[in-house]
Amino acid sequence: MFVSAYQNLENKKNIIYMYFTTKLLHYALESTQFVPDNVNLVVITGGLEQEEIDLIHRKMKIPTIHLSRRYNDGHIWEMLFNVNENNFGWMDVDCFVSSPDLFSDLVKIDEQTAINTVWARKHDYYGIDAYFANTYLQFINIKIAKNIMNKYPKLNLTPIYINETVVRWYEVPRFLDEEEKAFLIAAFPKCGKNQKGFDTTHYYQMLVMIEGFRINRVRELDQLAKYFSEEALHLGGCNMIHTYQMDKSARRIFYRFNMRYSYYLLIKYFHELPKCYAQFKEEFDKTMALNKLSTDLRDLVPKLLEYTQRNGIYLSISMEENHEKGCIV
Repeated sequence: MFVSAYQNLENKKNIIYMYFTTKLLHYALESTQFVPDNVNLVVITGGLEQEEIDLIHRKMKIPTIHLSRRYNDGHIWEMLFNVNENNFGWMDVDCFVSSPDLFSDLVKIDEQTAINTVWARKHDYYGIDAYFANTYLQFINIKIAKNIMNKYPKLNLTPIYINETVVRWYEVPRFLDEEEKAFLIAAFPKCGKNQKGFDTTHYYQMLVMIEGFRINRVRELDQLAKYFSEEALHLGGCNMIHTYQMDKSARRIFYRFNMRYSYYLLIKYFHELPKCYAQFKEEFDKTMALNKLSTDLRDLVPKLLEYTQRNGIYLSISMEENHEKGCIV
């Protein structure tokens, strides 16, 4: 289905893909509004209710590919690597880009660069002193990708594990065989000793490093050090944020903002979301109460504004628009 849908796309140059599954439409309706018209954005959905698909066609004038079931991100990456004929990018549904220049810089990729990325971080457990591109917002050199895939025919982008581990229900795991393990450890001696597997595209990125290609950071944003920017925001964990129970660690500060902004978007678009979101909202209401977070926008909005201003984040947040739509709860 994806192959035929891709072939029917009018413009296949510099596509930026956004993939999401059910109960995430409130993010998509907001984040797509930040994308300039000259960006070739293509939406991929997986396992949506028909009401959600109908709303997308009414509200989002964007080329869309609907898949009948939900897939792990890795499987979507796998399809993109195999099917795309040109360089392409990926943008998470909960990534909000306020600077058009960011997209322009992202798609400028040279022959020695395998990936352009906005966010990156080092992973000590890989034992590799290098930055790995986060998938939140990145761009792929398809020529390098095809060359590496041809050289390493066992490579895939689905979840890859080194050792036995707990596999999530929607994953079809692949474990590295002994030959692959030996090859990887020869290049990176500490790799495989302290972790069970790889995050999405990380195994590919290791092969990129082995082959001598670059992972280019178009912005110096770091998942651990400098996460926020006035040009872009990535929330993270949006598929589970409505059920998240915060502990008392420093993560609470970060996830408290995530939950508040996620709830704000749900309320902002609730009047036009499908009926299936009513139960979703009830669950989110209970989670907010459990975490002692107010769902009253008269309390929530000022806290969001204070947080975004303090961290130099640009978002469209207003209590007035929600008053007008009768969404104050």
